[in-house]
Amino acid sequence: MNVDQITEYLLTYGYWIILLVLFCGIVGIPAPEETFLVFIGMLIAKHQLSFYGSIGSAFAGTLVGMLCAYFIGRKVGSPFVKKFGKYIKITEENREETYSNFKRHGKLSTLLCLFIPGFRQITPYVAGITGFPVLSYLLFATLGSGLWVVLYIIGGYFIGNRIPVEYVSFLGLAALIGFIVVIIVKKRKKTIK
Repeated sequence: MNVDQITEYLLTYGYWIILLVLFCGIVGIPAPEETFLVFIGMLIAKHQLSFYGSIGSAFAGTLVGMLCAYFIGRKVGSPFVKKFGKYIKITEENREETYSNFKRHGKLSTLLCLFIPGFRQITPYVAGITGFPVLSYLLFATLGSGLWVVLYIIGGYFIGNRIPVEYVSFLGLAALIGFIVVIIVKKRKKTIK
């Protein structure tokens, strides 16, 4: 799917597409969330989308995704992870360490998880599994969702008239490469120690 097709879908189906893409990305269905938010900002700069409508639907999709993942984690997460975790390399030891870390840093993790690919999909489930208080989760998920959505859309808005929309996919590729490089560097540092 190219940029013109994505633009056409956005302009045809409107803000429901924004909500759906971000919901899917948060619950773990692959979607290029950051790139998509930047792209939305670029379309706002070109007066093809409304600022408030875009922010509202992006925020709603993100928050609803975070809440759904939280409640799934709360209802079925722990037994599921115990039974099938070994197939995705979640062992008893690292599972307990993850839960323990989340109990200590849950508020900060919930607030900032959206800024880290992969972590944003796992954190809501872990919050539910560990029994993180619903009201605290709702507060920090709401703040984090708002911050993440607004920063990326505004970033896209400011580059919207400086970079052609066709280059937005290259921004996503550059972000992915940067993320992979950071992970490789961290793994090498751990093996050197």
